[in-house]
Amino acid sequence: QQQQQQQQPPLSIVILLAGTNDIGYGLLDAEGIFENLWTLHRTCLDLGVPKTIAVGIPPSGYQAVNKVARRTAQDVNRMLEEQCRSTRTSTFVGFPFAYEPNGAHWSSDGLHFSQLGYKVLGEECLAPVVKQILDELL
Repeated sequence: QQQQQQQQPPLSIVILLAGTNDIGYGLLDAEGIFENLWTLHRTCLDLGVPKTIAVGIPPSGYQAVNKVARRTAQDVNRMLEEQCRSTRTSTFVGFPFAYEPNGAHWSSDGLHFSQLGYKVLGEECLAPVVKQILDELL
């Protein structure tokens, strides 16, 4: 395993999109979810990844009908954005599109994205941010 790790190139950026299950399970408040997410960022940075991207928790069908879940996601996103602003190692990217039942960006489960949704997230939202960060790193 050590030999395999040595052959892999170092990572320049880790993109983290997480938190929807934490909201759905309802076991943690916004602060607890934020702390868990920020621990993931710190772990990446501690392992030598120079930059992380925190993608805001996306909306969902569940948040559309549950005010507490929607507010929790908003609060976590606000905390992530504030934390990213206070560091030079992490960048916050707000989620790029709203939840629409039966919308083109969403799968029928109301939680995951459609193929188009993933494409928009990756190509239109994240690719320019990744390029900017890589340009700064090089």
